[in-house]
Amino acid sequence: MRASQKPKYTIFTELRVYVERCHPEIPDASTIFSRRTLDRYFMDGMSIAALCGAGSFYILILLACSRARTEIRKIDGTMINRLAKLIRCPTGIFYLTTKGLLTDYYLDTPEGRLVKGDIIPAIAHMRQLYPLLLKVILPSTTLDELFPEESDKLAIQEVEWGNIQLTDHILDQILY
Repeated sequence: MRASQKPKYTIFTELRVYVERCHPEIPDASTIFSRRTLDRYFMDGMSIAALCGAGSFYILILLACSRARTEIRKIDGTMINRLAKLIRCPTGIFYLTTKGLLTDYYLDTPEGRLVKGDIIPAIAHMRQLYPLLLKVILPSTTLDELFPEESDKLAIQEVEWGNIQLTDHILDQILY
C-alpha cells in the first residue's frame, strides 16, 4: 500500500482507532479479539439488525425468549434477508412484467400466514404490555454517531420501540 492511500475501512480498522483513542494503554488492538470472533460478532449484529428492521426491536425479545441464537447463527446472510423480507411483507408481493405492463400478484403462503397469524400479533401484544423506549437499547453515544446533525437526541431516546417509522430509520442507518 502506498503511503498516500488510506487503509480500507473495516471493523478491524474501527477497532484499532477505538483502542488507540480510548485505551492507549493497550499496545496492539489485534490482541483483544481474533478476526474470527469479530467477524462473528459483526454477522450476529447485522443479522439481528436486519430482523429488527423488518419488524420491530421487539423481535429481540422474541429471539431471546425462544433461545434462537444458535439457530440464527446457522442462517447465512441471504436467508436472513429473505426472512426479513417475509416479516416486512408477509403477503409476498411479486411483480411480473407482461408486454411492458407491471402487474402485482399477492400470494398467500404458509410462511406469510405464520407471520401474520403469530409474529405480528405477538409483537403488537408486547407493544401494548411493555412500551419500551429507545434509550433502553441505544445509548446516547450511538445516537451521536448515527445522527450527528440531530439537535434533539434526548427526544429521540424517549421514542417508544413501537414507533416503526423512526426505528426503521435508525436501523437503516446501521444497516446501510
